Amino acid sequence: MKEEITKEYIWAEVARLNECDDPVKNEAGAILLASLVVGARNKAIAEFLDIPLYRVRKRSQNLRRNGIWQGAKVDADEWFQEEHGSVSFILASCVADGLMDRKAA
Repeated sequence: MKEEITKEYIWAEVARLNECDDPVKNEAGAILLASLVVGARNKAIAEFLDIPLYRVRKRSQNLRRNGIWQGAKVDADEWFQEEHGSVSFILASCVADGLMDRKAA
């Protein structure tokens, strides 16, 4: 039986990946992981994580502009690669926060 992914699991997983338990610093990562659960939909993510919608929207613009979010889909294949997946995820979090842009290979 497949377990349901909860917001608590998402926050804990992002804290583990970032090696930081500060929710403010982990918010972009939580938004990214939540988008895998509910889709790249601002309101659904805000409700799922119980965070203000404006904070999801702010990052949504960066994610869409950089092609990480495309419609309701999430370009997350890189995050699950064994060798560099966690680095790809952290870089996507930086893109969400507007700290960098993602360039096509």
